[in-house]
Amino acid sequence: MHKQRRVTGYLAILGASVLWGTSFPVIKFGYSELNLSPITFLTARFLLSIAVLSPLLVKRAARREVAVYIRKPDIMILGAVNGAAFSFQFIGQARVSSIVASLMLNTYVLFTPLFARTLLGTQITPRQKFATLIGFLGTAVIAFGNFTGTDNILGSLVGVPMVLFAGVLYSLYIAFSEKNMNSTGQPVLIFYTSTIYSLLVILIAGFILRDLPGIRPVPLRALLPIAYLSLFCTALAFILYLYAIHRLGSVDSAVYLLLNIVVGIILSYFILGEVPDIFIYGGASLVFLSIYLIKEPLPS
Repeated sequence: MHKQRRVTGYLAILGASVLWGTSFPVIKFGYSELNLSPITFLTARFLLSIAVLSPLLVKRAARREVAVYIRKPDIMILGAVNGAAFSFQFIGQARVSSIVASLMLNTYVLFTPLFARTLLGTQITPRQKFATLIGFLGTAVIAFGNFTGTDNILGSLVGVPMVLFAGVLYSLYIAFSEKNMNSTGQPVLIFYTSTIYSLLVILIAGFILRDLPGIRPVPLRALLPIAYLSLFCTALAFILYLYAIHRLGSVDSAVYLLLNIVVGIILSYFILGEVPDIFIYGGASLVFLSIYLIKEPLPS
């Protein structure tokens, strides 16, 4: 029974990883081809995700669970962190390539053990500390290449740190997810309730940046990528992810999510024509090495 639970957990995390990998080129496509602003794009994505899951509230038991969850401080923090992470990602990704965004964002794997130790009491080994340093070196190489390989240096100076900080916030979200899934185990309702707080944070970001929905009308041809991101890359992917967290734990789940880097790079090449340069190859190699060191135990 325990083995079967882990197998379903692995299948869930791989499904979430593939879906999230497809989101990077779709987001960039929305910016470049559909002229969508970051917060407008993001708000539409989250609103539709909430709307799709709202029929669950027809059941009285679901309404009772949501009424309990929505008052829990951990759920508020979970949603707020996720909303902030997405806001930083979307604003930052408007200024960097899809490939750079996927690599920078997935540095969350390096930070996850740090937050897991704080929130869950997980021990950090010297190997994991060394792996984190290697990972930071890899992100520095990628960032340097992005600065030297673009005419929009100011945009890169803003975009790269924002996407990287989004990765830090996602690692905090991962640790909080495990904490909440260990105590409740209701992935759909946890995602639904926490997303209400995520949307609130996104709207606050839109107010600060004067990028609230409605100021810039969403073109009809943008509905398809918004719907895809909402239904598959948000609602379905997060439910699969929270289910996997419950089965595998935060650190293992974070590592398997790295498949989305491969998916993102391949699709960015074929859909957007983005070609990795020597800095991306070198930095990505260091990032993957650091991830291997975090995941694998020391030889005896």
